Amino acid sequence: AGVTVPSLTSLNSRVVPGTAAADKSIRVYLDGQEIYFTGNPPWISEGNTMVQMSSLVQALGCTVDWQPPDTIIISNGASDNLTLYLGSTSYFIGGREFQSNAAPAVIDGRTYVPLRVLADYYQLTVDWDPAARTIHLHHS
Repeated sequence: AGVTVPSLTSLNSRVVPGTAAADKSIRVYLDGQEIYFTGNPPWISEGNTMVQMSSLVQALGCTVDWQPPDTIIISNGASDNLTLYLGSTSYFIGGREFQSNAAPAVIDGRTYVPLRVLADYYQLTVDWDPAARTIHLHHS
């Protein structure tokens, strides 16, 4: 006793349009220009948007100095350096210590940092549109 499955044809079936999975990616704009990220797209970790560092610092026009094994120094050329440590939620601007909810990390050979840390360092205004999953960064 087997089960007989009829062949599907245009006479006994129809195509039902599926609903495409909602796009969960986060888009980031700096002064109206979209920043395109290589590697993984931005994601949310511990309430912070994590972005691939090199794409963002290139858009901001700053320099990065990597000091192995875990230190990242970012300079905007105008104020104190920003120092981050892989795996640490502490970061420093000049000699002042601050805290973030998320720590920088290396994933697939690329460094990811909390967007808010760089936005604060550059004194950028941050607007989050949750419906469009879009972040707008603006120079003040």
